[in-house]
Amino acid sequence: MDHFGRQYRCARVCADRNRDVRRSSIKNAEVQILSGDMVPSPSSHQIIVRLPGVDSSAVSAKIVGDILTIKASRTWTRDLIAEATKEHKKCDCKDIAEEVLGKTDEFVRQLRVPESVAKDKVSVEMRKETDELVISLPDKEPETIEFAVHEV
Repeated sequence: MDHFGRQYRCARVCADRNRDVRRSSIKNAEVQILSGDMVPSPSSHQIIVRLPGVDSSAVSAKIVGDILTIKASRTWTRDLIAEATKEHKKCDCKDIAEEVLGKTDEFVRQLRVPESVAKDKVSVEMRKETDELVISLPDKEPETIEFAVHEV
């Protein structure tokens, strides 16, 4: 293989490695929203975010007005990054994984909360066995208004 062929192969392998590292960032975490019959608990809505390597003390969730803001952070460590392939190790180029080690990885999302949600009964839990943040949003109890009947 000539010099340019090796360079091309190395560029492709490094691009794949960089893409894999970026995809493992919690910045790109998928937010799953369940409603109605899809929710296993008595809540009417549930938000699930997979946040591997995030400690519950590094997570915050708050509702201001009708906006739910979810924030989480973690520090990049070796165990969060997949091992480089043999091909990548042969490239002898700079690894993006080395650049992110020790840096902070952050997740931030804002979602609109429906008016039907009882904001004072929202629950937030971090499930360590699945690395999932689960926010349960129960519906408000239906309001009952009784009227007095006056004889005219």
